[in-house]
Amino acid sequence: MSASILSIASIIAAAVISAIALFLSINAVKKVKEELTAIKKVIVQIANGSFDGDNPPPQIKESADILTALKGIAKDVNHQQQAVNHFAYTDELTGLPNKRRFDEELIRSFDFAKRGLPVCIVSMEINNLKKITGEVGRTTSDNIVILLANTLSSTIRKTDFAARLGTDDFAIVLPNMENEKILGWLSNLSDKLIDEQKNEKLLPDNNACNVRFGYSFVKQELDEEPQQVLDRAIQALVKIDNNSAALITEG
Repeated sequence: MSASILSIASIIAAAVISAIALFLSINAVKKVKEELTAIKKVIVQIANGSFDGDNPPPQIKESADILTALKGIAKDVNHQQQAVNHFAYTDELTGLPNKRRFDEELIRSFDFAKRGLPVCIVSMEINNLKKITGEVGRTTSDNIVILLANTLSSTIRKTDFAARLGTDDFAIVLPNMENEKILGWLSNLSDKLIDEQKNEKLLPDNNACNVRFGYSFVKQELDEEPQQVLDRAIQALVKIDNNSAALITEG
């Protein structure tokens, strides 16, 4: 009798142990699946460039190690992407936005102008920069360009946008600029650009590069695309004689 009882008890114990083992196994498998899902989520975020660092806390040490490593990779990828974007949209010499970035801003500002916001586009050119480079050297002419870019950046309003489009070409987007104020604003900017050069004494005999400006406002009812406005500003610039006293004109 006692042997039978022990046998039954052994069977029950074995069944309970098996049930517990099964339960633990199911939970373990579930946790592993959850961990793998979390890891997969991070990998997908890294691939899409959308990693946000917000993941459920890992329950398994190996998963914690993997997720930590993946987070490090994600940060490296993000930093590299930021660096790529910076160089893709930034002029290397001056640190100003480049033509690619300016084209985007021109489109954005054009859309605002078509909805009623007055927007002025300015084309700016340094006179005879190539000749000056031949006379005083590339380093000095580069320093002139950098100085003008820094002066431009420190002068424009927070809502304005300035970019370097080429060797001696710059452009400025001036939202909310009034037609009766643009000439005075550009004249003051021209004087400041020349004064800064003379203060730095980059050229012999305290000379300075003249800067020419052509500008045009977005014509809400006539302009169909942003390039039309920039073209008018450039054409206005072309009209100015290099030796002319009038260094600002409207297109």
